[in-house]
Amino acid sequence: MVVGNEQLLTPLLNSLPQEVSRVIISMGLPLKLVPLTSVFESLFQIQQKKFKSLYYKDVLRVLNNQYIKRLLDSFSNESSKSISDFIKTNNIVYIEPKVLERQFGNNKEHLKLLFFPWDDKVDLAISSCQRLIFHIKNLFDSDKENNKLNKEYLFKFNTVFNELERLNKEFNHINDIKTLYGLFKELLKNETLD
Repeated sequence: MVVGNEQLLTPLLNSLPQEVSRVIISMGLPLKLVPLTSVFESLFQIQQKKFKSLYYKDVLRVLNNQYIKRLLDSFSNESSKSISDFIKTNNIVYIEPKVLERQFGNNKEHLKLLFFPWDDKVDLAISSCQRLIFHIKNLFDSDKENNKLNKEYLFKFNTVFNELERLNKEFNHINDIKTLYGLFKELLKNETLD
């Protein structure tokens, strides 16, 4: 099958029937087009704001991502939906990360990775993203055969964050989250799934 637009590759791959066991892709799929990208984009956008409280739409955008839903839902019965429902039912516009932690303590570690401030600490930002990748990867370890594509996405994102970590240690010129986000987007432009 020939796909004339690289943006159609991800939906095509996700809609293949189970009977298709192998696929050969002769072009690289840009990493910026995979669904996991939106998680990191959202986190960087939230963290660029100096905040004590999070705007509810930012929180819901992260919680509605397929990877984050699966992560939170697999860890406890306090799912991403229950957090979303809590925000909507209580008509919350701004919510402090500590309130999320207090209300949904079983997901404490994941909520900290997602919503606690990085305070412009580049090392903390990179390690938080790397840990998030690790936690999501663990979800797919139990069914490796059906999650090869997801694991490939995670591997590539881990490569990007490892490169950001290396650049930060080697040159020590990444002084804030905005600069880190800019480098992240530049690295993302050049990374492909081959």
